[in-house]
Amino acid sequence: MDEVNLKIKERKMRTRRLIEMGGLVAKANLDHLPTNTLFGAIVSLKETLTQHPMFRIIGLQ
Repeated sequence: MDEVNLKIKERKMRTRRLIEMGGLVAKANLDHLPTNTLFGAIVSLKETLTQHPMFRIIGLQ
């Protein structure tokens, strides 16, 4: 039963995180954009950040 409870807790934590991310998109007034556009922008941002030396130091991958 502990394994089941752990999976439920992990799923709830993941769901909360996804809701928070959606909230950030809305706060940035980007929630009107198509999801594929948002995804492309996020991937592009990640690629840009991973090239920056400061983010390499803190371990962004």
